[in-house]
Amino acid sequence: MSATVPQFDPLGEMFTPDEESILRGRDPGQKRIKDALIVRLADALTFRRAPRGWQPPFDCFEKAALSQSADSSCFKLPAMSEDQLSKANEVMEYLKGRISQGTSKTSSGVTTDELKNILHISHEIWVKGGKDRILGTIIDSIPNYTQINKIVCIGLSEIASRFDPRSENATVMSQCLAQHLVALSMVRYLRDLVSHEVKLFAADWSYDQSHEEALESLGFTVLDGSYGKQEQFVAIDDNTMLISFSIADSESILPIISEYARPVAMIYDAYDYLITEGHAPPPHSLVWSEVKYNDAWVTVPGPSGPPFEAPTRSEIEAASSLVPLKFPFYTESTGRMLDDYRILMNIFEFDVTGLANRFELHPDTDYRLIATDETEQKRFAGKHSRLFVRKQ
Repeated sequence: MSATVPQFDPLGEMFTPDEESILRGRDPGQKRIKDALIVRLADALTFRRAPRGWQPPFDCFEKAALSQSADSSCFKLPAMSEDQLSKANEVMEYLKGRISQGTSKTSSGVTTDELKNILHISHEIWVKGGKDRILGTIIDSIPNYTQINKIVCIGLSEIASRFDPRSENATVMSQCLAQHLVALSMVRYLRDLVSHEVKLFAADWSYDQSHEEALESLGFTVLDGSYGKQEQFVAIDDNTMLISFSIADSESILPIISEYARPVAMIYDAYDYLITEGHAPPPHSLVWSEVKYNDAWVTVPGPSGPPFEAPTRSEIEAASSLVPLKFPFYTESTGRMLDDYRILMNIFEFDVTGLANRFELHPDTDYRLIATDETEQKRFAGKHSRLFVRKQ
């Protein structure tokens, strides 16, 4: 007899049965309540975003409660009051202050006018080169594209930055610039195919005010992805196309969305087991832990990293040298969601030389290359980026 595989509902005790029903339901009359529940869920599962994609070292705590033999309850969110969430937030704010790469919002050093210039010149070159028609093949491959009424982009990253304040020119991240232009191409192509309105949204934790204003001038509506707002998750529903080209599967985007929506299509980094023969699904992720803070144990929600030994004093003093932990974030509901989709296209292999060639965008700007491999330099998506389409 085979062993029974345990079932872990990540919502755990954080939601009542009635709240779970509303969150996972499709009753338009309950939208206001459902939106509030989505925010609460996203706040919990993005709690350790300090900075984006990085699990912070808990050097301010005596020890972490998690061990290699973690209790199964750690795979479910505990019941947490507003006071407890506030205390957890206090812990994270303290931690941010101890990390040299803290998450306080900083300026890119690039003005709105500079970014508008970069975007508009690059966009002109992009459109004249026929990129909209090329990107249209992605939309054409989605059987139910007529159901899409919004495209929500998460994590396309900042387009340009001035790393040296004395520099005359900004440095453009070529891949990130191309990702924004790709999203624009797809929404334009889709709008020509359907009779209804198609909105274009973007959210990224690295956008500063200059990025927001410049992107809005080009047709994006920039959403507030901060704690307590989570507008990008609230915007996602069953009529959405999600674009998240290069966000690794260590992010919590799919585990959050899987609890309340099934987008029509998604461009997303596939879990390794989906595209590598012989790989098994990743183990379920721990979604909370307890840490000691001011001599009291505090529950901290959010994707938890694998247990690790406390850093040495020298490591604490040189926090900037600590390496981010990367691992898949996977829940029971993520697996159920992925069963509802099929992979139609490898976006990483999509028209490499014609779309993201760094020399054909903005000719008068320095470029910072994200990848060291010359082939990867010309790609606008991550290695595991795939087009997922909801099954009919």
